[in-house]
Amino acid sequence: MRKFNVVLATLLLVVFAGTSTAPVQAVAGASEDKATTTYVVGTPGEPISVTVEGTFTNLTKPTTTYTTCTGYYYSYYWGWESYTYSCPQTTNWYHELIVHIEAASTITSAKVNGRTVATRVMRRYTVAGIKYQALRLGTTKLFYNDTANYTLTYKVLGGAPRSNNATRIGAAYTYFCPSGTGKDGGSVTVKFPSGYAEINPLGDNYARSDSGGGSTFTSGQVDDAFKIFSCLEAVNPLLYVSDRFTSAMGTTVELRGWPGDSTWMNNAKSSLSKIVDELESFTGVPLAKNGSITVREASTDGELGGYAGMYENKIARVSEDFNYLTAAHELAHVWFNDENLKDNWAWEGLTEYVAQRAVKSSGGDIGAQPCSETYAYDYTKASDPDAQPKLLEWEFYTSSDSAQEGDALVNRIHKRYRQACAAIAHYLFSEPAGQQQFALQSIINGLSPVSGKPDQVLTTHDVLDVLALTTQDLDGEDLGLKYSNDKGFAPLTESDQTKLTDRAAALKLYEPIWSAFVKAGWTIPQALSDSMSSWSFGTLKSALVSMQSGYVGGSVATLGNAPALIEENLAAAGYTSGTALDEAFASATDAGILGTEIGNLLIASDSIRDGHELLLAGVDPITAIGGFLLNPQGGFDAAAEAALTGDGATALTAAQSATAAIGNRTLVGALALLLVFGALFLIRRRRMQLAGVGGGKGFGGFGTQLLTIKKRVQKLFKDGKKRAARVTRTSK
Repeated sequence: MRKFNVVLATLLLVVFAGTSTAPVQAVAGASEDKATTTYVVGTPGEPISVTVEGTFTNLTKPTTTYTTCTGYYYSYYWGWESYTYSCPQTTNWYHELIVHIEAASTITSAKVNGRTVATRVMRRYTVAGIKYQALRLGTTKLFYNDTANYTLTYKVLGGAPRSNNATRIGAAYTYFCPSGTGKDGGSVTVKFPSGYAEINPLGDNYARSDSGGGSTFTSGQVDDAFKIFSCLEAVNPLLYVSDRFTSAMGTTVELRGWPGDSTWMNNAKSSLSKIVDELESFTGVPLAKNGSITVREASTDGELGGYAGMYENKIARVSEDFNYLTAAHELAHVWFNDENLKDNWAWEGLTEYVAQRAVKSSGGDIGAQPCSETYAYDYTKASDPDAQPKLLEWEFYTSSDSAQEGDALVNRIHKRYRQACAAIAHYLFSEPAGQQQFALQSIINGLSPVSGKPDQVLTTHDVLDVLALTTQDLDGEDLGLKYSNDKGFAPLTESDQTKLTDRAAALKLYEPIWSAFVKAGWTIPQALSDSMSSWSFGTLKSALVSMQSGYVGGSVATLGNAPALIEENLAAAGYTSGTALDEAFASATDAGILGTEIGNLLIASDSIRDGHELLLAGVDPITAIGGFLLNPQGGFDAAAEAALTGDGATALTAAQSATAAIGNRTLVGALALLLVFGALFLIRRRRMQLAGVGGGKGFGGFGTQLLTIKKRVQKLFKDGKKRAARVTRTSK
């Protein structure tokens, strides 16, 4: 009996030692969370109402873990003894209802399974400048297989201008970023009533439908509603507060600010009139050749996407945090943008350079080390890894996963702006105002260094070549490019670097040809443009030398001035070239022959012009008769026709023949008269013979006339020889 009692006691001890309680813990484990979110935008300026309807089910099963436990038993022979065994422990996991919504909001109601519950903010975070909050609905703990249906309604509130809440809700401008909740499925719908002139989705998450004057944007059902994040903006241009002014060059600038934000409008009005005048004075070009320019207040995190300003479609959008230099920069984009420049560094560098010069001239602050005065880092010595420039690999601001990544990106972007601006300043800053204007106007007009034609989209090579051709002496080196290259931030590829040896020498020879063809409106011949386009400067230099050696023009002009003189000579003689000469030379591939043909054309056109002037001068009857018979005008017409097709050899031959004809008009006219009078003499003599009149009777008077004519012809012949000597020429 005693033995039984001991065993029973031992069993009880063992059971007691193996008993454990089941803990309860929150979990981020398996669950099913689906929700639909609907944003209903009110009339312009009113808050946005939001409804979230969802279902949440906890799918996280309880878990059992095993640990080593110690048990004891009493031995009749040995007393109390211990032993170990696997001890199970079960954990029941629960979820709480968490919904993610805008931080700047007012909760209207929150219900879980039909019951109104309280809400609590668990944490806050920021995405794309919009502050969000994780909101707990009630205090219900949902254990395995528990399901809750919930509904949350709230109103999104807009932030004031320049506040840390990026959402803007106003009559003129509304910007907000609808977001979904429900990691296992859901949708977002945004409804706009009528009254919004422009609604722009800033992303591709939404499909749009319009009905009854309103617009609806929907994401459709997606697997993870948290991935639905795309902002929208609504603009009512007519509801902006507006003002305007006209620049000294006649550009009308319209200012548009948000109603109620007098700070922005006052800043814009007090500074932009002077800045616009300085911009136009610096470049010599009006900001708006056709129509007005608009400067509009904009949301930094909204339509500007994190930038301080943006230019598009003749609208310079300037952040609500108005900055004079930013405003000048965006206005300068009227001239320098992706419509006339291919690469970002070029349009940003030119824009910043011009903006800084204008702001400084207007009395504004451009900082202690402005890039427009050739300040830039010496990247060849920089230890900062972000300092290594990649102007040809431009970066753009985007929201980043971490603040550290975002700061590094912003740092690189800012450095690229300074690099690009300094690359332009190295060419322009030390040049006289007129020379800077010439260079800037050439780029604004899209003047190609390859074709010589305006209105072209300029590449990086084009921009560098135009700057070199319009600002540099090129005596041995392109110093503007050298400064940037020596500092390590020239916009050049490794291949470009190998082509710089012959560049300055080739451009030195090319500049007068390019300038002359540009002035005449001619296309640069293929014999030169192919090499220029590919930056084959050794080939270009050889072609230019060949072209100049083929040129046989006299002292009238250098080869560089020949195109304009040819056009001028032909126009003075009444011949309009149109595009014929341009087309004739554009396809020329042999530079030597091209030089010869231009030389022949210059001589021929000079002769045509002189001949035209002589033909217009009054002449005596005998010369007029000779001109009628020789028809030098027809010869000049033939010469001009050949010239207009670029056939210099034929034009020269025809012009020389026509010039000789002018010199022989009097002689030919006198000979013609002699022949006529001789014929009349023979006719009269024959008639007298037939009438039976004596050979000499009645003939004395006529004979005397013939002697007089003979003497006159001899005199005219001598005069004609002298005149021909004066007229006939091959060069001026």
